[in-house]
Amino acid sequence: MEHVPKGSRLNTLVDRLNQLHIGNQQQAAEAAEAAGEAAWGQTGGIVNGPNGAKLVLPANLKFGEAIMVAPDGTLSVFRGDLYQFLPK
Repeated sequence: MEHVPKGSRLNTLVDRLNQLHIGNQQQAAEAAEAAGEAAWGQTGGIVNGPNGAKLVLPANLKFGEAIMVAPDGTLSVFRGDLYQFLPK
């Protein structure tokens, strides 16, 4: 994804994953994690997010962006404090 402008890289990744119409939330989260590993080199894993969503965290949380997978399997970009979603 080197040809994608830096600010839109994650948005583009999410848009492309949504075009695949991946089945359920778990399958979409696993696909997003695989894509995240390809884009970021590694991920911080899949965690429970807000309102029943799952988040695919980047390995470095300070970037403040993650891939959010809604209960229906739709993906979007989550921007905010990722530290609050770390397992306690």
